[in-house]
Amino acid sequence: MSKGDMTVGYIIAIVLGVIVLVLLAYLFFSEGGIFSGTVTEQTCMGKFLSYCNFWSICNYKTGIDGCQPGNADFFTGKNSIECKPFESKIITKGTPEAECMKRLNQPAQ
Repeated sequence: MSKGDMTVGYIIAIVLGVIVLVLLAYLFFSEGGIFSGTVTEQTCMGKFLSYCNFWSICNYKTGIDGCQPGNADFFTGKNSIECKPFESKIITKGTPEAECMKRLNQPAQ
């Protein structure tokens, strides 16, 4: 066995190691959803509570003269349209207005 044979074996091992690391990193990032732009139910709930806080200042008025955030329903707004799959888990009390009141511990009107 010459001196050059050992070096080729190390190079092959390093290349295979790098390939395995790249594959593991790809699986971690693609399957984990951390950097892929996906949202979780908790993220949507946080967005919904922020929406409710802003909307409660307006006394839950909607329409042209109201100040519903973005003048749109929460699940059609540009910042929360990805939360549509979680709508049934977020809105449990019937209407968004009733759900906001429940989440913010406000009495029903």
